[in-house]
Amino acid sequence: MITLRPELLFLQAGEGVAATAEVVTEIAPNGDVAPSGGGWLLLVLVLAVVILPFVIGSALATALRLREFAFRISVCLFAASLSAAPFVWHGVQGHAMEDVVRRGIDLAGGTNLVYQSEATEEKPITDAVMQQMVGAVIRRINPSGT
Repeated sequence: MITLRPELLFLQAGEGVAATAEVVTEIAPNGDVAPSGGGWLLLVLVLAVVILPFVIGSALATALRLREFAFRISVCLFAASLSAAPFVWHGVQGHAMEDVVRRGIDLAGGTNLVYQSEATEEKPITDAVMQQMVGAVIRRINPSGT
């Protein structure tokens, strides 16, 4: 199946018919048609992250009569908007905020135990010994077996 970019614009004209414009959208392999305008949304978001903080910073500095701090205020607003951009983008895409930040094992409320065994000359480590140790650790951590 052919996939066309949403930015392409095709003009069609027939005999005695005025030219008509058609915006072609992407066609997914399963036959669904993706909505056009996704590129514009990304462009608006990039412009909002890059230009808007400097405009607001300059206006804020002028309103507070701190014109010499305009660039510093703008850089702080730029850093804040840059750090918030991934969250805004995922929100616009319809993802839940819980899915945006992946929690590690510590934030999810779990623990990760790592046991290491060392072999000695009189007690080599074999598969049977490892199975016994795993069984002992499981019984100690989870005595009820649930």
